[in-house]
Amino acid sequence: MLATRANLFRVVAALDAFGLDDLAKTIDPEVWAKTGATLRVGEALDVRSRVVMLRSTRRRCHRRRMEPRPPQPLRLLDRVRLAIRSRHYSRRTEEAYTYWIRKYIIFHGKRHPKDLDASAVTAFLGWLAVERSVSASTQTQALSALVFLYKSECLGLRVKDLDFDRHEITVRRGKGQKDRRVMLPESVRERLRQQLESVRVLHARDVVAGFGRVVLPDALERKFPHAPTEWRWQFVFPAARICRDPTFGQPSGYHLHESAVQRAVTDAARRAGMTKRVTCHAFRHSFATHLLEAGYDIRTVQELLGHADVTTTMVYTHVLNRGRLGVKSPMDRI
Repeated sequence: MLATRANLFRVVAALDAFGLDDLAKTIDPEVWAKTGATLRVGEALDVRSRVVMLRSTRRRCHRRRMEPRPPQPLRLLDRVRLAIRSRHYSRRTEEAYTYWIRKYIIFHGKRHPKDLDASAVTAFLGWLAVERSVSASTQTQALSALVFLYKSECLGLRVKDLDFDRHEITVRRGKGQKDRRVMLPESVRERLRQQLESVRVLHARDVVAGFGRVVLPDALERKFPHAPTEWRWQFVFPAARICRDPTFGQPSGYHLHESAVQRAVTDAARRAGMTKRVTCHAFRHSFATHLLEAGYDIRTVQELLGHADVTTTMVYTHVLNRGRLGVKSPMDRI
């Protein structure tokens, strides 16, 4: 066989295909040049240098493929899926919620939900009812998806959000997706410390087992790659199970599901013999009502509740004007 350029490339390709790299290196360019008149020594050296370069390039590419890629921060819809799967919702619920959340974002020009307030939700639901003529059940499903997206203020508390020295709690992404500070009641300080100690023990045990990671908002994991396992980022009320869905990377913890708190409140109201419907949101109304009854100014209440407009807070001023309940019957004066 003549040592033509084409033949040499075929030989080298065959050697590489069978992994015979060492054999390819032993081929002497002088021998190549003597096997045929169509290939000179300089050409043989050129062929060999090209083969070595291609082989080293292939090995570098292979090493790059084998190197672990740094974890990428989860996108919004991926975080929604993670939250849904950590609660063991059905696949149909996941599909429906992500569908409506995507529609909601597109409706508002692809703005991030954290930049939208309650009026944005109202506008979207109104558009569904008026422009799209959806049924009441469909509109309710869309509302449920958005409630799932925005809720869980207390449950999302992390260790770093509790300041025992300043007697403060930082509420992240609360009303209007804004952060705000509220007071930490003296009556719950000791119980919160006990809760943190129990969570610290669980976290230390998870870290030893190779877990201990929690989900971080937005792209914080890219900025602080070690934050997911740090104590300060752990949830104050963690879920009992770890989400192990490989779609979202390494197994990560999430906070307690809001339905657990809702059930606890409902059971407590039933045991107390209350006939009125009691929900978790009733605590927010009671908080505002008792502050106004205690004589605090409405601007302070507005800041604590996170209302953007004081007129929203003024709804609670009905407690200062009791109407018929504040009028004493003339018969009581007899």
